[in-house]
Amino acid sequence: DSADGFYATAWSADSKNIAAGGVDTVVSLWDSETGTRRISVEGHRESIEDILFSLDGKQMFSSSDDNTVRV
Repeated sequence: DSADGFYATAWSADSKNIAAGGVDTVVSLWDSETGTRRISVEGHRESIEDILFSLDGKQMFSSSDDNTVRV
């Protein structure tokens, strides 16, 4: 879990997944029904500032203070 909290969260369109990220530079994907973490994705060098899902829920986008967007 992020030690300093989450800066960004997003729900998938089907409400089955929640994504969250923060100062630890990791985006985590959670099952909204069970609260189980499904996956954690690293790649940003600075804090996660925003997270979005594609409309079909098949892709997740994150942006960071390192001026990058990751898919």
